[in-house]
Amino acid sequence: MTTAFSERGTIRSAVLYILLAAFSCAAAGLDPLSPRGEAIDLISSKGISEAKNVIARLLSQKPLLSVHELSYLAELMKLTGDPRAPEIYSEAVEKDPGDPGIRWLFGEYWRNFRGPMQPMAGKAEKQFFEAKRKLDCLEQAGQPASPVTASLKRSIVSLYERDGLPLYSWIAKTPCKLESPGVSLFLSTGVRGGEAITDLGVDSDIRELTSAAAYSQSLRLTLGPLSTGLLQQYLRTITPIENPNRLRVRYKSARLDLFFNDRHANNAAITNPYLRDPTPLSNRDLVLYNALKLSELGVSFGDTFHLAAGTDVDLGVTYSRIYRAGLVDYLPNATEDINQITARASLARSVGPDRVGGEFTFVDQSITPENTHYESRSRQIYAGTIRYQIYRLSSGGYSRVFRGTRGLELYSGTMYDHENFGYLLPALVNRRDYFGGATIHGLGKLFDLSVQPTLFTYTVPQDSTRNSRTYRTAAYTMVRLVDEERVGPNLPSEWHGWRLGFVHLTVPIQSDVPLQGLSAFANQKIGAELAAKWFTTDRGGTTFLGSARYDVQKFTNLNRTFSLFTLSLTMGF
Repeated sequence: MTTAFSERGTIRSAVLYILLAAFSCAAAGLDPLSPRGEAIDLISSKGISEAKNVIARLLSQKPLLSVHELSYLAELMKLTGDPRAPEIYSEAVEKDPGDPGIRWLFGEYWRNFRGPMQPMAGKAEKQFFEAKRKLDCLEQAGQPASPVTASLKRSIVSLYERDGLPLYSWIAKTPCKLESPGVSLFLSTGVRGGEAITDLGVDSDIRELTSAAAYSQSLRLTLGPLSTGLLQQYLRTITPIENPNRLRVRYKSARLDLFFNDRHANNAAITNPYLRDPTPLSNRDLVLYNALKLSELGVSFGDTFHLAAGTDVDLGVTYSRIYRAGLVDYLPNATEDINQITARASLARSVGPDRVGGEFTFVDQSITPENTHYESRSRQIYAGTIRYQIYRLSSGGYSRVFRGTRGLELYSGTMYDHENFGYLLPALVNRRDYFGGATIHGLGKLFDLSVQPTLFTYTVPQDSTRNSRTYRTAAYTMVRLVDEERVGPNLPSEWHGWRLGFVHLTVPIQSDVPLQGLSAFANQKIGAELAAKWFTTDRGGTTFLGSARYDVQKFTNLNRTFSLFTLSLTMGF
């Protein structure tokens, strides 16, 4: 009797389990967010250790798990950094190949939780494509609209937000019978400009000013040190404007870029570095400034791929031809022809729920001044940064949907820039940066705080009087006025076809203290920047990024204060 009762109990349990599994499958189809939410709730309330216990328990029952339970298991693995997550997602897909919700969860895993400081675009694209195609099949069959539709649109826009306007892509229309995503073509363009102390992209303004003044000083063999009046003339506002344009072809994980950049900057360089103090005033040698004119045409190829376990890699190589005028001493109209090769590599690996990654860059330039007596010269730049992103310290880190890491990020890096002028004699110039920092993302859900100390160095082996070292302390506070994470995976409200992604207000401050060489350019700087991202889902989606920044920079030793601004608007970025 006991045996019979046990058998009846076993049968009842099996029937109940099947019914629960069927209900779970239905729930998964009705609510694709459910496994994700359940996984976040478990880790937020009971921690990573309990999540790992649940993972082990579910793995022991894997043949009996429902689609919903497999999705839940995969989401737990995703949040704990378990590299077996793709296998479980794939099993869930095989168990219910018609459910677009599972494909969406799998694509989100590749888009937002994997990748070397960028999404695993090819793998995410495959899953999003299948989800979108299945939604079209359900629509053709007259099935009710799926709750995953809006979330999927948002994910696709986020995946391609850097690429720009889709000229030709599967994301505009995905018929039910389409077999694969194929080739996609994107256009990106933008404009950036303003008023600054140095050209766009030059962060070490104090080193540029100090090295230029030290070079002029080295030419004054019998004239003595530069006077305060001449040093003040190095401080001028530069008005750069840049127009980058890019045509990008994507196929699976590979990308091919054709690009053209055009930049112009008034007052970019001093025409004649050999400066003399005016005596008498009527014979003054005015300091005249060159306008920089630069055009760049190039091609780039890159690929993102999975290396092993939880390690992802991105490799890229770029060749560009640059024509630059305005930087040759004494010859403001001379043009330099530059052949440039850039190689980049980045990688990232899961360390439990955290991520560790690195970015490395090598640039080689061959610079030929045209129609001048100057010889060709070479320049090499080596740069690398190591990052450790800690999510386990904040439960909010696990609920991240877009790019808000909601945790602590530690990083350190260096840059070495070696240029050999060598016109008549060896003339080496070495620039080195050493930096580190920490950023807290999502403090109180609304704030980011960051601190970065940097050491800028400049050495000329053949003339130690031109050497310099400067220490910078930089920090910023960012306020999330409109936060992507708080909206979640759903689409923000629409206004005339546009949706607002985020609005951030950043207050940056910095202080530059000379440690060696000229001390004239010590300065403090404080500013405010408003940045916003908005997008449309029409024709597959296009993202715009705009910013406006205002700074006040005071050079204390030279008693000069400047009001500076920068404006930027890009389609893709």
